Amino acid sequence: MSPRAAWRLESLGFTDVAHYLGGITDWAAAGLPVEGHMAHELTIGPLARRDVPTCSIDERVDIVLARMKEARLATCFIVNGDRIVLGRLYRRAPTGQTCSRARCSIG
Repeated sequence: MSPRAAWRLESLGFTDVAHYLGGITDWAAAGLPVEGHMAHELTIGPLARRDVPTCSIDERVDIVLARMKEARLATCFIVNGDRIVLGRLYRRAPTGQTCSRARCSIG
């Protein structure tokens, strides 16, 4: 629960209160149940693949490409420490290397 809600419960005398800093958005993104009129609507979390390779912005490209090859996937999502997607690395046919602000292709 939010820090504010946790504080309120503690002020009422509850002692076993968890402070969930991720918030409802993070909770719902993990596919966990939420209340409200859209609680039964399908969200992207349960559909997202968890086996796609990820890398950090400062990771060496050759290491990332090796992981992509091992996973037999042509892409790697670049994420920050909170696993928020910053970009995507593509592996394409051997045509050299091209990069733009939004995406990179390594041949």
